Amino acid sequence: MMYKDVWLTTPMVEEIARLTRCHKRTVEKWIERRKIPDTPYELLDVVQNGRLGKIHKGWRGWTICRRTGMLTSPSNEIIYQGEIQAIRYRRHLIAHLQRELRLAKQFEDAQRPLFHVHNLDTSRNYMRLAADRN
Repeated sequence: MMYKDVWLTTPMVEEIARLTRCHKRTVEKWIERRKIPDTPYELLDVVQNGRLGKIHKGWRGWTICRRTGMLTSPSNEIIYQGEIQAIRYRRHLIAHLQRELRLAKQFEDAQRPLFHVHNLDTSRNYMRLAADRN
């Protein structure tokens, strides 16, 4: 088992014990030795520093702020919790607007004549048809 050098203070014992699901005495031993095993260290790194890449490689470079709950992308774009919750609403809105657009196009297509007659002089054609009948 590998250990990382860290300095853990006594007020952190209960929180660390809770997060790592270890006994408080185990955490106190880490404090006494000033070392913590890799797995709890990685967990504490995620909790303390918000590094989500430790959880899944697809989140490498992303962080979450413990205080505000906002995500920060690798390109430093800030995304708030409300924006994430709004994704579902936006998907429904996009689907609704796409449906409306499709219906409007169908209506527009239904309004078009089946054929177009360009430059038709109806009086001359009518007279030609009348002469052909005689």
